[in-house]
This record gives sequence, C-alpha cells and structure tokens, in this order.
Amino acid sequence: MPDPAGDVRYPAVMEFRVGCGGGTDAFEMPEVLSGSFRRLTHDIPHGHRLVVLTPPAAKGAGGHPEIWEMTEVTDPGSVQVPAEGVIQLTGADGTTKTYRRTSRIFNDALGFTIAEGSYEQWSFLNLAPITHPMHIHLADFQLLGRDAYDVSGFDPTVGGTVKPISFDAATQLPPAPNELGYKDVFRVPGGQVLRVMGRFDGAYGRFMYHCHLLEHEDMGMMRPFVVMPEEAMKFDHGAAHDGHDGHGGHGEGHTG
Repeated sequence: MPDPAGDVRYPAVMEFRVGCGGGTDAFEMPEVLSGSFRRLTHDIPHGHRLVVLTPPAAKGAGGHPEIWEMTEVTDPGSVQVPAEGVIQLTGADGTTKTYRRTSRIFNDALGFTIAEGSYEQWSFLNLAPITHPMHIHLADFQLLGRDAYDVSGFDPTVGGTVKPISFDAATQLPPAPNELGYKDVFRVPGGQVLRVMGRFDGAYGRFMYHCHLLEHEDMGMMRPFVVMPEEAMKFDHGAAHDGHDGHGGHGEGHTG
C-alpha cells in the first residue's frame, strides 16, 4: 500500500534522480562484459528457413500484411513464372533461386518442424515499406547480417515476382552495435533480408513466431512451429531436412 506519510506514493516503482552534484564514482567499465558470450557464425551446422513479409496489397491478402513460409523449388521448370505465391531471388553470388509459398495464414497446415537442440538460420525478406519487428519463441537469436534487396520485382496484383528480387551490392547494412548480442525482437525494414541464427533448446511442443506489432499479429502475421526430439524427426514425413549438416526443415534460405 502507498505510504503518504513517508512520501511513498507508488511503492512498486523505483525512482532514480540524476543530478550533477555530490560525490565521486570510482566505477570503471570492464573491457569484457561477459566472459561466456560468443558470437554465432555461419560455420555452425544449421538448417534454413525463408519467411517473406508481404505488403497489404498482395493478391488475396485481404488488405493485411502476411507471413509467407517458402520452400525452394528444386526443379524451377516445374512452376510457372510469374505466378501467385512464387518468388525468385537473385543472391550476392548471382544465382537465381525459385521459391513457392507453403503457407500464408495462421490456420494453414504446419510447415516448420524442428529438432530440439538444433541451430537454425531464419531469413526474413520484407517486401513491404513498413518495418516489421519479428519475434521467434523459445530460441535466443543473434543477428548474422542484413542485406539490401531491390524488391521492385514483386507485383502485388500477381502475388509473386515478375522479375527476380535482386541483391543490392551498393547498399549494404552492417549490424548496429546494439544488434550484436542475443535479442528477442529484430527490426526488419522494407527492402531487406534479415538473417538470424539461434538454437531451439530446452523444450518440446508447439510454439509461435510473429510480428510484434499487436495489430499485425492479430490480423494474422503469426505462424506456429513444432519442436520435437531429434530421434522423432525421422517419423515426421512432412518435414524436409535442408541446411548445412543441420536438422532444419524446408524453406532453405539462399542468402548464405
């Protein structure tokens, strides 16, 4: 309860008063803040996911931004281009890859099945001008990098690319100093591919990833994924196992 007599009106709140007078502070910042922290690198065996964040005007989106889970097409000749839900990307090495959409709304079939204890790189491609703060449950993630892309090849009226979305070598975006540690939420501005890596460790079950703007997750920018024991993955016939010696599922990212 508040203590008016002691001038404590809000007992659950701590107040700091900062002034320019009084005393000295001998504290010195240590050169190493955490002796156990290590930056994650692409050399760690891992799986890949590619997630596309679409503009509200995309065909069939109903005026709302969406999360599209993508899988790489191993035989590009088997799909028509342009077509709804088909996206082509030309990476930094000049290679063009074709992806097709496997889900777009919350109630679509489960797409991502992950082995507990495995590392995964998730790549978020934002085709919309708005910045989406993305949050993945269970795992702690580090930012591997941001890459600028020319996204003008995506045609909202088609719902796919009419020309490949291409890597923009002239506009590269090194991570900011405050993005070099573990983070729960990552900002994905428009025209970027954000690459993050983390380990899905410590629990089994059904989890979510979503845009952290409340209106967007309520409109459907939220999708489930399942984490299961590694030994059970061989019985999950719906999950692929792409990646660099990892246990990740379909949707391999092409951005390295």
